[in-house]
Amino acid sequence: MIRLCSRATAPADHRARRNGYQRRIGMTQASSAHSGSSRNNRGLTRRQLFGLSAAGVAGAMLVGPQQASAFGPAAHAASGEKAASGALDGFTTPATATSPRFRWWWPNGEVELEQIAREVQQAADNGFHGLEIANVHHSVAGDLLDVENFGWGGAHWVAAVETALEAGKRHNVEIDITLGPSWPAAIPGITPQSEAALVELAHGAVDLASGERFSGALPEPETEAHPGVEGRTLVRLQAARVIERPERNGIMLEHASLVDLTERVVDESVEWTAPDDGYEWTMIAYWQRGLGQRAEAGPHTSPESYVIDHFSMAGAQALIDFWEENILTPRIDQLLRETGGTFFEDSLEVETDSTIWAREAQEEFRKRIGYSLTPFLAGILEIGEKYVYQFSDEKVSRIRDDYNQVLSDLYSDYHLVPLRDWSHSHGVQYRVQAYGLEQDSLDQAGIVDIPETESLGAKNLDDYRLLASGRDIGGRKILSSETAAYLGKSYAVTWNEVLNTIGETFVGGVNQTVLHGFSYKDAPGAEWPGFAAFTPYAGGTSVGYSEAWGPRMPSWGHIGSAAEYLARTQWVLQQGVPQYDVAYFRQKGWAQTGIGAPWGTSSGIPTGWTHGFLNGTSLFKERSVLDGGVFAPDGGAYRAFVVDHDRFRGNEATMSLDAARKLALLERGCSPLSASLSV
Repeated sequence: MIRLCSRATAPADHRARRNGYQRRIGMTQASSAHSGSSRNNRGLTRRQLFGLSAAGVAGAMLVGPQQASAFGPAAHAASGEKAASGALDGFTTPATATSPRFRWWWPNGEVELEQIAREVQQAADNGFHGLEIANVHHSVAGDLLDVENFGWGGAHWVAAVETALEAGKRHNVEIDITLGPSWPAAIPGITPQSEAALVELAHGAVDLASGERFSGALPEPETEAHPGVEGRTLVRLQAARVIERPERNGIMLEHASLVDLTERVVDESVEWTAPDDGYEWTMIAYWQRGLGQRAEAGPHTSPESYVIDHFSMAGAQALIDFWEENILTPRIDQLLRETGGTFFEDSLEVETDSTIWAREAQEEFRKRIGYSLTPFLAGILEIGEKYVYQFSDEKVSRIRDDYNQVLSDLYSDYHLVPLRDWSHSHGVQYRVQAYGLEQDSLDQAGIVDIPETESLGAKNLDDYRLLASGRDIGGRKILSSETAAYLGKSYAVTWNEVLNTIGETFVGGVNQTVLHGFSYKDAPGAEWPGFAAFTPYAGGTSVGYSEAWGPRMPSWGHIGSAAEYLARTQWVLQQGVPQYDVAYFRQKGWAQTGIGAPWGTSSGIPTGWTHGFLNGTSLFKERSVLDGGVFAPDGGAYRAFVVDHDRFRGNEATMSLDAARKLALLERGCSPLSASLSV
C-alpha cells in the first residue's frame, strides 16, 4: 500500500458511505476526504441528503399513476444539470435529466407514426422521460421483415425518428438514438472490401522437417472467411524453429530463429528449405482480409449493413457521412438540439475466429509503442480467441499487451473522439458502452460524454466501480447502466427484482438507469401479447432476454411511483463530487472481467471503506494531482494506493515505466510515506 502523506483512517461517517462511494454535496473546493459532518453550502449534511434517497419511495407514493406527474414542465436539460436553482427542487420535482429511461426496441422501420407518438406519451405518463431508439428484433424471422421499404435508415424509419422527437418535445422526453442498426455500429453501402469496414488477420501454416524443402503455394488461412468477403492480401511470410508443442498456451517457437521469407514470394508461391539442424520448422503466412461482420441479428437494411472499422478514421467518417446524407434532415437536426439526449453505441463485440486487425496496425504500433510488431506477429495470432503461438525466448505477454493497447488507442483516437465531437455538433451527447475487447475501458469512460455499463455483463460490483472510476478521473458526471436484461425472464420479472438490481448498480457508482426494455407494440409475425424484441429468441420458441415493458404489462399502471423513486435517487447520486478512500492500481483498464479489488474483504467494505480503480493512464489526467494528501481531489479524492500484481497476465509483478515513475513522484511529494511495491 502507498499511503498519501498521512495515515489513512477509517471513514468517520461509514453509514453514509456504505453504497460504495460518497459525494461532496454542493462543494466547490477540495475538503477533507473523511469529514463526516461536512455540510454543503446550503446547510445539508451528507447524511441528510443521502437520507432523502431513502425517502424517495415514500415521496413517490404520494403521487399515484393517475395523478399529475411529479415531473414538471422543465425545459430540456443536459444530463447532470440541476432542474432549478433551489437546493432540493431537483428532488421534489424531478426533471427529465434524472429520469429513468427505456431502451425502445423497433422492428426496423415497420412502425406506425401514430403509435410511435403514443408510446412516447405512454412512457412520459408513467414517469420515464428518456427513450433510446434501438433497432433490435431478435424475435422476428428475417424473411418476414421488409427491409427494402422499411429498413433502418430508410425514409419511413427517418420519419418515425422525427415523430418520436416531436412527441418527445411535447411530453418532455429525451430521445436517444443508437448510431446503427443493432450492434456494433454498422451501415449499408459498404462491403467487407471497403476501406471503412473491419479487417482481420488470418494465417496459414505448414510444418517442415529438418532440412525439408518447400516449393508451392503459400499456406491458406486456417479459418474460413465470412460470407461476402473477397480476396486477401499477404502481410508477411515467416518461418521459425519449433521448440515444443505443449498441450496449453500454444506452440512454442524460438524467436531468435525467425526468418522473414516475404521477399521470396512470387505470385503467392515460395521456395524455401528448412535448416538441417535437427528441429521441426513451421512456415506462417499472414493474410489480411475483410472481416465481413454484419450488424447483430439482421436483416436491418437493403443492402445489408456491415460493421464499420472501429480502428480507423475511415470507419467513423463513413458512419458520419451516412447520417448526414440520409438521416439528419434539417428538422431532425433542430429537434435533436431541442429534445435529443444522446447518440448511443452498444458494446464493442468484434466477432472473428481469426485475429482482430487494423490496416495500419504495424505502422501505428511502431509509432505508438516504439518497436516493430513485424518480428512478433506470431505471438498475437489467435484462432477462436485462443493464442496459437508463444516464444521460448521472448516475453510474449508484453507483446500482446502492447498490441491490445494500440488497438485500444486506435479505437479512442479514430472512433470515440471524432464521433463524440460530431455528436456535439448536433447538440447531443455521446453515450457508449466502451468495452468488449481487451481495451482500456477505464480511460475510455472519461473520453465519452456518458460511459455506460450493464447489469447482464457485470460479474460483481467492482465491474461497475471500474467504469465509475474512469468517469470520475476523466471529469464526467454520469455512469449509465443498461439494466435488468435477465435471460429467460420475459414476462416473468417482478419489480422487486428490478429494483434490487438497480440498487446494486447504484452501489457500484451508476447514477442513470436505462431499463432493458420497452418493445414497440407489434411486428411482422408477432403473436399475443405483441412484439417482444428477444422473445421468442432468434425466431424460435425459447424465452429470451428481458421484459417487454409497456401497457401490455399488468403492472404498467402502477410503476409511476417506481419511476419517481428512481428519478429522485438518481438526482441525489448526480450531485457533488465522488470521494473514495483507496485506489486499487491495476495494470489494465479492461472492463467486465469480474476481477475485483485485492484485499477488499467482506469485513472492510461493509465497515465503510470505499474504493475505486486507477491504471497507468489514470495517473496522467488533468485531475491527477496531489493536494493535501488527497490524489485527484475532483476525480476520486483517494487517500491511499494499493498496488497489486497483474491479475490479468498470470499475476506478474509488473507495471509500465511511466506509471512507476509517476508513483515514485507521488512518493517523493509526500512525507511520511510508506510503500511496498514490486516494479
